[in-house]
Amino acid sequence: EYTDANGSKQAIDVAAIVKAHETQTTLVHNNDGTYTYTSEDGTTAIINVPADVIQEFETIISNEAVKNKVVELIAQNGGNMYYDGTKFEYTDANGSKQAIDVAAIVKAHETLTVLNFTAASGSLTYKDEEGNTTTVDVQAAVKAFETKTSITSDATTGTVTFTAEDGLDTVLEIAPVIKAHETVTKLVNNQNGSLTFYNENEIDETGAPIVNTGLTFKVPTFQSYELTNVLTGGPSTEEESLWTHEQFNVRQAFASTNYFKEVDLPTETIYINTFDLTGELDASKYMNFAFSLECTTLTVGSKNTVRKTIAIMNADIYINGVLVKKFFPARYTFGVPDGFDRNFIHSYSGIYTFSDNLNLLPTGNVLEIRVSPRNSNFRDNEGGPTDEGYFDLSTPNVNVLEVKVLDPVFHIFEKK
Repeated sequence: EYTDANGSKQAIDVAAIVKAHETQTTLVHNNDGTYTYTSEDGTTAIINVPADVIQEFETIISNEAVKNKVVELIAQNGGNMYYDGTKFEYTDANGSKQAIDVAAIVKAHETLTVLNFTAASGSLTYKDEEGNTTTVDVQAAVKAFETKTSITSDATTGTVTFTAEDGLDTVLEIAPVIKAHETVTKLVNNQNGSLTFYNENEIDETGAPIVNTGLTFKVPTFQSYELTNVLTGGPSTEEESLWTHEQFNVRQAFASTNYFKEVDLPTETIYINTFDLTGELDASKYMNFAFSLECTTLTVGSKNTVRKTIAIMNADIYINGVLVKKFFPARYTFGVPDGFDRNFIHSYSGIYTFSDNLNLLPTGNVLEIRVSPRNSNFRDNEGGPTDEGYFDLSTPNVNVLEVKVLDPVFHIFEKK
């Protein structure tokens, strides 16, 4: 309703108004993805929905939210073909999953070719898929295109000759080039522990150094603290010493056994070495030494002594016939009862200091190791000529002890 100019209420018939002004349009689905629109005046227009979707698909699919939804849908529902990380499968017309054997497909369609090189003939052989073979003679190809050149020099003429592939020689004059660019320098020994170097500008036309030029420098001197080389052993320097039963019993024997008998036999040299000095003498000398003495009992049958047997041995070092080092007497023990062998080794080593010059000479010095038995109880192990493991008392001058040196090393030096 509305109120007119006279103040009276009037009803509005909306249905009549729409009826008087309405128009008729239609939208018909053509069942091919298009629609036909007919306006009020009968004009028609075709709406192509697939074309619009295709045109706008790139924009739609680029939308991140749409893309994520599509990925989620694929992950949940899969497709006709699927890869689970280990194999491919597809769904057939019956809805069953079938495995795809990729290896078999490749095997069925692959082809095989071979390329082989024969070093002896220098050829390449190619075999195609159908088994046809083609051989390429690589050696002949290289031979056909290779070239040979050479270059020689002549020191007398100062030339270098280059010979090309066609045999044409090219001679290069090297001597004039060197002459044009060479320079002369000189190093002069002043005979006072110094040298003077003269460069190209400090040499006159005659080749003599120009006075008051050049660079003079002292030559450092080297002085070794070694007085000798390292002295070692060998067949020409080592000897064995033997002592007989009579020597071990040179003094009056006691009535009882189990005693040590003093023998004090003369020393015998079992090592000798000659040497020259490699440096000048100074006040204090040092001798570095290391060696071993091996004592072996000599019994009937070369057996270990049946009874415990002991020898006390002296060992001394002499240089040029003068005693320079006397070691404390060492005990050598043999015998079955206490588990000792028939040979016993004792080692000697150290650095010894001397206050004098050790009677050293510039050349021809002699170093010796001398040994001698001091005490023994060898009488406790006396026996007959057939008593194995005993000393043969019945045979005159039979050897009962052998002594030899092992691995001797000597080195004499000084400290200033």
